[in-house]
Amino acid sequence: MVDVEALLRENAAQRRALEAQQLDLASQRAQIALLVDQIAKLNDRIGELLAIAQRKQRKPSVAKPPEPPVVDEATKTAFEKRPKPRARGKRATVFAQARESTGEPSAR
Repeated sequence: MVDVEALLRENAAQRRALEAQQLDLASQRAQIALLVDQIAKLNDRIGELLAIAQRKQRKPSVAKPPEPPVVDEATKTAFEKRPKPRARGKRATVFAQARESTGEPSAR
């Protein structure tokens, strides 16, 4: 017939195994929760460091201005012989100096 004592022993052994597995599962879930929290913190830190690195990137260097064009002698003499502007009169010079010193137009 059926041995009841053997079945009870087997049932008790399986219950102990199940309890051990449940304890193991609970400890693994706790460890997973800690690791997920740590990953979230590290992702935040990576975002901060990436923002800092992008701010500190070197700006592109400004290109050097092109060399002035080579002027031949005919152009140079034409420039030197161009008509000169009229000389300012004494009165205009006095008013200009007054405006420059005060920063306002002189009243007269």
